[in-house]
This record gives sequence, structure tokens and C-alpha cells, in this order.
Amino acid sequence: MESLLSAWALVFVMNAVTFPLPPAWTVLTAYYATGSVPLLPLTLGGSAAAAAGRILFAWTIGRLTNRLSAEQRANAQALSEAANHKLRWPWLFVVIYSFLPVPSDPVFVAVGLRALPWASTFIAFLLARSVFNTIMVVSARPVVANVADLLTGRFNWSSVLIVLATVAGYMLFLRLPWARWLGTSTPAPPSGPALSH
Repeated sequence: MESLLSAWALVFVMNAVTFPLPPAWTVLTAYYATGSVPLLPLTLGGSAAAAAGRILFAWTIGRLTNRLSAEQRANAQALSEAANHKLRWPWLFVVIYSFLPVPSDPVFVAVGLRALPWASTFIAFLLARSVFNTIMVVSARPVVANVADLLTGRFNWSSVLIVLATVAGYMLFLRLPWARWLGTSTPAPPSGPALSH
């Protein structure tokens, strides 16, 4: 049980931050390779921990957005309205995206921007990643190293610079005149909870 809890906690933390860390499934595979944890509790609990961490990440994005200038918040609102107008079934987009071997940061940045609803995104991500992570853990068990090896060299100045560049890139992205380009004159939303729907 202790190994399960440590696996879930590590996956939660990894998903709560934007940092150049290995995918959650590789960490789960490393735990599974020890032979001390059962498959489904590991992958289902790990996927739930990942989804919860991603929601915390989205909340952080929302809080950061609320602290930006009125112009940047208006641009964020314009992007949110455009996405809500274009995406007929946002949960289906999240399911499909969650099966791709790519980082989920863009999806949850969209949640933080209120472009995707947090509840259906959380459920869709959880269900899809539960299947994806289980498949990947079973498939990759013979080749994944231990957890220490996976994290070696991840915490250094280059990683910090990547994080700072990511934050700066996000803020510069919202400096672009999205409200004008998308033809909306929506005023900047007031500061408030990021995950309001």
C-alpha cells in the first residue's frame, strides 16, 4: 500500500506543475516493474492522481491569468468564447487528445482559460488516461528503468529556464490582440475563480 501511495503522490505532483518531467505512465511502469504493486489500482489510482494534478495546474493558470492586465484578460476571454463556440463536444476532443503520446499541458491551459469546462474535461481525461496508462504500463514494463533513473538530471538550471520560458511564452501569447482578431469587444472578465464551469 505504501508503494501505491507514493506512486500516486508522485504522479499528482508531476501533473500539478509545468516542468520537463517524464510522462506519468513511465513512472507508473517503473513502480509496476518492481512487482510490489497490483496493476489496476496502480494505473486507475495514478490516472486519478494525474487528473487531479492537472486540475490544480489549470487552477494555477487561471489565477495567473486573473493577475494579468485587463487587455490580456480580454484576450483570454476572447479565446475562451471562440473555443466554446467552435467545440461542439469538448469532452470528445479531450478523450482523443488524451490517447496521444503528447503532454496534456495545452488541454489544461485551455481549462485555466475557461475555454474547456473543467468537470467534463476532468472526467474525460481520467477515463481516457486510465485506459491509456494501463496499456502503456503493460507494454513498457520490460524496458522502463526505476523511478530514480527516470528523474535523474531533471532538476537543474536548464529545467528552471524551460519553466520560466513557458510562463513568459504564455504571457506573450495573451499579449497578442486576440480580442480584435476574433472580432469580439468583450470586456475583460473580473478577477475570480478560474474553474467556474
